[in-house]
Amino acid sequence: MARGRLFTPFDQGRIYGLHEAGYSQREIAERLNTDKATIGRVLKRLERDPRTPPRRGRPTVLITSKRQRVVDRLTLDAFRRKRRIEQIADPENLDNHDIKTIRKALLKEGFSRHPAQRKPLLSERNKAE
Repeated sequence: MARGRLFTPFDQGRIYGLHEAGYSQREIAERLNTDKATIGRVLKRLERDPRTPPRRGRPTVLITSKRQRVVDRLTLDAFRRKRRIEQIADPENLDNHDIKTIRKALLKEGFSRHPAQRKPLLSERNKAE
């Protein structure tokens, strides 16, 4: 149940602006044709620290910069890309992350689970056309 009149963000800005300009709560209430207690409540709400909503779910283990570093390390050259992650993974360089975590990081960066399909080479006739 609402306590009373709801102010738009524009009205809240006007209230806060008048308050910053040095007007008292009574003068602001008279100017906006509302109750002094309402003005006090709006000012108290605006001066409070903004609340950030809690994050949903568990935070990711690899933040973007770490994920990019892991992907760069695993994809240094074409030869390394053909090998399995377990063969490449070095605990010192990959910050002791689980193989599943590394796989998910690769998927998130756009690497699929399958190697690229081998393309046919162009024949002399195709090159001429």
